[in-house]
Amino acid sequence: MIAISYRREDTTPITGRIYDRILKVFGRERIFMDLDSIPLGVDFRAQIGESLNHCKVLLVVIGPRWFGVSVDGRRRIDDPTDVVRFEVAQALKRGIRVIPLLIDRTEMPDGKTLPEDLADLAFRNALRVDSGADFHHHVDRLCEALRLLPVFATPHEPPPLSNNPTFVAKPPTSNTPPPSEPQAAGFSSPAPLAGDDSRRERTGFRVQEHSQSESVAPVVGLLLGLFGLIAWFIPLFGLPVTVAGLVVSVKGLKSAGRGMALAGLILCIIGLVLTIINASIGAYQGARGEHWLQE
Repeated sequence: MIAISYRREDTTPITGRIYDRILKVFGRERIFMDLDSIPLGVDFRAQIGESLNHCKVLLVVIGPRWFGVSVDGRRRIDDPTDVVRFEVAQALKRGIRVIPLLIDRTEMPDGKTLPEDLADLAFRNALRVDSGADFHHHVDRLCEALRLLPVFATPHEPPPLSNNPTFVAKPPTSNTPPPSEPQAAGFSSPAPLAGDDSRRERTGFRVQEHSQSESVAPVVGLLLGLFGLIAWFIPLFGLPVTVAGLVVSVKGLKSAGRGMALAGLILCIIGLVLTIINASIGAYQGARGEHWLQE
């Protein structure tokens, strides 16, 4: 099961968006979020503890106000009864995989600024989630990384091998019960994973920004742009080269090398314009019976 920890006054809107996206991939029975899952009148400590017994991954949503501020001005994270602190501390203590999600430009908390029982959080590799245009792009990478974990593999989809470039998983510390094994009261057997169109990848404990094909696209686009500047005077070669460079450069804009892809896109546009101008001049001269080789 996947649990989500967050502070309401900090990241409620984007946490709801993350929850809805993950819900479509893994199903409601695999997701635990306090707003939907804690019954009224139940001690949250007992409920969270029971939920963590079935939890394989804890997503910690960290925004600019994650530490929280109490009425007297002190940090809420320093209070041992703080719900957020309790959730994360219990997950770290039980050896559950904890994945910090840094919202927008929020920086990872330094170990010196965290309570002692949360100090290990500073060493967990985090994934940045943009609340703007890149939101779906980033959450798709998160879903792909979660789906590749052995604990979430379906019976018809074996876990990835350790030499798979998309993800190198740590060996599980304990045997994972099969999906058919009865669950504790209040938790149904996990539903089969839904399809996921995510194409982002994760290697070891570092989430890669893009797949190999996307990382090559900026370089190819730049090279085609340079070649287009040379081949423009021969429209037969310049036109297909610059058009191909435009396509590859646009694809490369979605990768980490977007600066290189942008340079290739500009060069391809310049080469394409020069190619069209040269072809137009050649057609005009051909129509008048002129030729550039004539003296």
